[in-house]
Amino acid sequence: MYRIKKVLNHNAVIGIGGQDNREYLIMGKGIGFGKKVAERIEIRPADTVYSLKESTERGSAEKLVNSIEPVYLEIANEILDEAEKVFQKIDRSVLFPMADHIEYAVKRIKNKEQISNPLRDDIRVLFHMEYKVAQKIQPILKERMGIEIEDDEIGSVALHVHTAINDESLVNQKNGTGYITCITDTFLRGTNLNNAVIIIDEAQNYTTEQLKKTLTRIGSNSKVIVMGHDLQCDLDKPETS
Repeated sequence: MYRIKKVLNHNAVIGIGGQDNREYLIMGKGIGFGKKVAERIEIRPADTVYSLKESTERGSAEKLVNSIEPVYLEIANEILDEAEKVFQKIDRSVLFPMADHIEYAVKRIKNKEQISNPLRDDIRVLFHMEYKVAQKIQPILKERMGIEIEDDEIGSVALHVHTAINDESLVNQKNGTGYITCITDTFLRGTNLNNAVIIIDEAQNYTTEQLKKTLTRIGSNSKVIVMGHDLQCDLDKPETS
């Protein structure tokens, strides 16, 4: 049983758990329709519940869920539903950074900004299952928002899908003599990255110290690609970027 704290739209509400008194994002068809604050609801089999205690590179899930338009949370949830059908076990906490990324991508498309992903073809080959799942976003955006999303952006969404995979055998997908692993800078301390291509994505949201920590892990015969947008910094103190 959950008590509604905020109705985001017909299909999403923020609720407080009756057992632990914590906040959750609850998503499901019509879950918020006609509901009011403080009303109690039961979770149905088709509903999905997300803890707002999770944290991401952009900040806490609680902060993100109140800054992202609900439609993008719905779209990300549908992509994760598809991913769950394919991979069975996934980490759904990736919903928040995925929805945030989709919202940002749509804004760039509306502003007619050029979206380029130099790794698109590599992602499509190495992560073909994730890419296929990510392609589901094309008809969703076209139908709901009249937005046509390019293949370059599909590649970025595919990486979010890849991050959601829990199965270790799927996370490291080998192709020939190499493989790609998605990790956060949290796990870099004490490691050396030799004979590798390191891609630092969303670099504008790294502090100087975080970037130093990553760059000092680079070993021999390695190359670094830094990706980011200097006008899209989301740090509380942008001057630390």
